Amino acid sequence: MKRNGQRCAATALVVMSVLLTACAVWAQEEVTVTGRVVGPHGEAIAGVEVWWHDSGTDGTEWRSVKTDADGGFELIYTSALLRYLGGFLVAVEGYALAVARPGDGPLEIRLSREMGSISGTIVGPEGEPLAGVDVRVRSLKEPGSDSFLGGFDMSGWLAAPAATTDEQGHFRIGALPPGYQIALLAEREGMDRYRTPHRGDWPTAGDEVQITMSPPPIIAGRVTRDGEPVANVRVAAWPGQQYYYDLGTRGEATTGDDGRYEIHGLYPSSYKVALTPPDGFVAPAHEAVPLARGVNAEGIDFELTEGATLRGLVTWADTDEPVGEAVVAVYGPAYPESSSRLQTTKTGTDGRYELRLLPGRRCICWKGSPPGAWDAEQKEVWVELEEGVDQIVDFRLLRSPIITITVLNPDGTPAAGVEVDWDSTAPKRSPFPETGHLTDADGRVEVTFGRNVWEGKKHMAVALVQDTARDLAGFAIVTVATYREAT
Repeated sequence: MKRNGQRCAATALVVMSVLLTACAVWAQEEVTVTGRVVGPHGEAIAGVEVWWHDSGTDGTEWRSVKTDADGGFELIYTSALLRYLGGFLVAVEGYALAVARPGDGPLEIRLSREMGSISGTIVGPEGEPLAGVDVRVRSLKEPGSDSFLGGFDMSGWLAAPAATTDEQGHFRIGALPPGYQIALLAEREGMDRYRTPHRGDWPTAGDEVQITMSPPPIIAGRVTRDGEPVANVRVAAWPGQQYYYDLGTRGEATTGDDGRYEIHGLYPSSYKVALTPPDGFVAPAHEAVPLARGVNAEGIDFELTEGATLRGLVTWADTDEPVGEAVVAVYGPAYPESSSRLQTTKTGTDGRYELRLLPGRRCICWKGSPPGAWDAEQKEVWVELEEGVDQIVDFRLLRSPIITITVLNPDGTPAAGVEVDWDSTAPKRSPFPETGHLTDADGRVEVTFGRNVWEGKKHMAVALVQDTARDLAGFAIVTVATYREAT
């Protein structure tokens, strides 16, 4: 029963991987959308732009197409997935901003003379009105929606409804669809950018809002050695939260002659702060630095010490030859132990590495590279480091196993010249990262495991074969029990 259950689970994972591959291909397919823009009584509206968000060379970008004399338009989504995640925006003077979701058939975007607006006042930290603040609509949420995923994101759309505050700090943005919830973006030089939070209630067209802006908070401190300032040291800060709605951002600064640094351009959040020390020195990182709106985080200081030296040699286990470009890493405290950042170095052509570390109990590990390295006889080593005392930790690497994949025709004869797609990290990644392996005259091809697949632990690999001309397909699951060959 256990073996059957494992076989079923492995098959399910393969099916999932194949489905994800199909979804990835589907997401890249072009989709044509047709429709009309009409007025309140169904009359054609010609020569207006229909905007949509689509994939571009740098991720996603705004595109537009103009309606013809009959109000018709035709556009192409380069990503089928974005067709269902996005929407269309039409801004015409004298009408409310029109928003629409794509459907399975021709689309009708009906403009309306019924218009809503949002107005408000923007003040500074002391309650003083702020003039010259640029305010724009960042997103709209459909009436009754409690999820920002149900909204129309206008980030980066230059035609988004906008206004600028007057001397009394007042603004008004009109031509909005009634009943929609509104997220705003407010910006002014010298002030922290305001964004309506993703969570919570958004104002609705017709509401009056008040926004308080403050100078952007900074993280600041000094870097010293024996109490003396150290110049030209780079200090970086990054958010401690790992969620998409965390408003934190990354920033860095370099110390001046007085050893002081100031990291600007940060949003309120909790930050991890670490430095890149000069050669021969180390300093512990700061684990969680709270940064509140309008409140600076001062005194985030670093004292450089010589620490302890860690040296070692990385070799191939089967030949004892040195391994170059192998990554050796240490968890904390030069970088916060709760973060994904590590203190790392690479071996030279002689296979040797050196790290300057803070004293204490440390975990030294091989973190991968170069190509062809699969595992290490001992990947992690705990050592007790002392100030001024050298420690040596060596690593012996195992090469990636070679797997022979045999492809057979339905009648059992070798399938020569067939392309094999190979994924040695399934089901972690999709689509298949290695393609183009062609079988020889005996229907065989050799592939290797990736570094992320460990013998004796949870892992699998998948070989997928497709011959669309003959309407044939097949796959093989490679496990720890069969990882040298599969058919």
